[in-house]
Amino acid sequence: MRSKLLAALALTFALSAQAYDDYPKVYFGIGAGSTEMDNKCPEQFVNCEEEEAFYQMYGGFRFNESYAVEFGYKESGDFGFRYNDDLQAHVELLTLTGLAFVPVGKHFEFFVGVGGAISVVETHDYWDYYYYDDHYTDTGVAGGILAGVQIHPTEFFTIRAQAEQWRNIDGSPAFDGDLDFNWFSLNAQFSF
Repeated sequence: MRSKLLAALALTFALSAQAYDDYPKVYFGIGAGSTEMDNKCPEQFVNCEEEEAFYQMYGGFRFNESYAVEFGYKESGDFGFRYNDDLQAHVELLTLTGLAFVPVGKHFEFFVGVGGAISVVETHDYWDYYYYDDHYTDTGVAGGILAGVQIHPTEFFTIRAQAEQWRNIDGSPAFDGDLDFNWFSLNAQFSF
């Protein structure tokens, strides 16, 4: 009787471990964090706010234990710059990223990724001595890399921490050249 009970327990654990690692999987996640401009404050500005909060949403398809593809949306708060006017910049990214995972045990893994994005940078230029609002919207493409860790407390829930860098995001006429941003986030992810 005891050996049958042990065999049943062993079979139950084996089947649950197999079900936990079933692939392919679809997942989605939400998160928030901090983003900072990698380019330093442009020369013509003083009192730059180079760090802002952001939120993101993403969804992905995990092919197997090692690879996934992900589509996401990120939106930053308003970066503020001060010269003789107030300039605010707002960044949005639509991302497509390929990810590679390195599992460390059943509930923990590292990952890296590379991807591309469509970027939208909106800037508002407010003048102090009289009210004047210049509004620019610039759209372009950007490239990015990311790395992070994931912890799987359950089969359907994952906690993810990641760092990303998106480069050559089109700026506006107010900036000289393209902008680079670093994004740091904590995310909750759900799998199906």
